[in-house]
Amino acid sequence: MQDLHVTIATGMTADLTDLLCARTRAFGVAVARYRHRGDILTRAYGGEQVQLPVAHCTSCTLREDLPRFLSGVAGRHDRLLLVLPEIADPLDAATAIDAADIGVRIDTVAMVADLATIARELGGGETLADRGIAGGATDGRTVSSVLAHQAETADLFLTWAPPHTDPFEAAAGHGLLTHLSPWARSLDLEAVTDLTAPAGRPAFDLHAVHERTQPGGALPGCPDPVGQVSTLIWRSRRPFHPERLYAALEPVLDTGVVRARGHLWLASRPLTLLSWESAGETLAIEPAGRWLHAADPATWRRASPIRRTTASLDWHPEYGDRRTEIRFTGLDIATAELCSALDEAVLTDIEMTAGELVWARLPDPFTPWLGPAAEPGTRRTA
Repeated sequence: MQDLHVTIATGMTADLTDLLCARTRAFGVAVARYRHRGDILTRAYGGEQVQLPVAHCTSCTLREDLPRFLSGVAGRHDRLLLVLPEIADPLDAATAIDAADIGVRIDTVAMVADLATIARELGGGETLADRGIAGGATDGRTVSSVLAHQAETADLFLTWAPPHTDPFEAAAGHGLLTHLSPWARSLDLEAVTDLTAPAGRPAFDLHAVHERTQPGGALPGCPDPVGQVSTLIWRSRRPFHPERLYAALEPVLDTGVVRARGHLWLASRPLTLLSWESAGETLAIEPAGRWLHAADPATWRRASPIRRTTASLDWHPEYGDRRTEIRFTGLDIATAELCSALDEAVLTDIEMTAGELVWARLPDPFTPWLGPAAEPGTRRTA
């Protein structure tokens, strides 16, 4: 049986999603659409609606239903537009579909975006709960973080600008999208005819998305600036002093940064790989496993090929793969101020010579969020 070719569509503008569904149906492509309201997830397909009670969270319910639903329709169509709820992370959905091995090929992950509002929403601080669309009682995500994840997963942007849209606002929105996903194509939503991947074009590369978004791996490069929009990657082979980094967080976010993600090395936590992820007005620094510097052979083998390769190519004889790399994208970024704030937060020459046992005892204002730090352990040599 021939694979079912699926285009996954995401976005937080219902009117534009309605337009996409109408255009897709007009060209003979089947459409399945999930909507979320309160504790109900509704799936509409073929003129019927199925209500799925949300037991724990919307994402969990969606991941459970997708393989079951797609396996049931795989023999009825050769193409399907699959529209996710507006708060869904398309990477989670694509991973669930891929893991099910049900004869489905994901051709494209498309993000529908309103260029009149996308720049403001990516840079804002509104939560899903503020908007009344949270995926559960514990869903504390922001609109900006959801949109950023959708953009970074997409390999196609379907954009639209209403009449009288400020051209500078539209250009800023389009520029941010292309910097968040430099590999993605961009089409005017009203010009869409067939979202099936052209003959010879590779399918959506789920593995590549996982590799470029995991902490400790290789970050995407920096596209050329587009108007106000630019991207830079800040790197350091020295760990951050915990108190100076904590003091630098607000100044860094005030430099025009809209989106940042990467990994960091904190002197007071010598074993822990920490992820950095900011979107709009919010920032999360969280544990993301351990550095390969202290990994046993089994852990080294379990690491992804990209992470092992990146670590090996940039291995330091004393510090291994421990380093900070953060990719910042924003509007009119004050580059000098951003880099200065981070440069001043790393350990000085004198502090570096004190050694890891001293670093581990530094006062750590991140403890309330990250918990107590682990003691330094045995180091692995390359």
